[in-house]
Amino acid sequence: MSSGFGVASLILGIIGIAGSFLKFIFFIFSPIAIVCAVLAIIFGIIGIIKDDSKAPGVIGLIFGIFGVVLWFATGFIRVIINFINSINP
Repeated sequence: MSSGFGVASLILGIIGIAGSFLKFIFFIFSPIAIVCAVLAIIFGIIGIIKDDSKAPGVIGLIFGIFGVVLWFATGFIRVIINFINSINP
């Protein structure tokens, strides 16, 4: 069996991480980033269970988890920065 789910998880995890960085750097709210990161987690789990080559699934799962954490962390940091800027004009 091929490693289609693992490769899909890997690609979606990379897109999720990149979208999370874009959210923070360019102030772009990107729901696509969180969707891709969550799908990377789902496909990573399926890839680990079903595929013969487990490495892309594991790496995609890690990237997906990192993408979700990064997406929420960058949002939290943006809220704090906006709050501080509103206090000190």
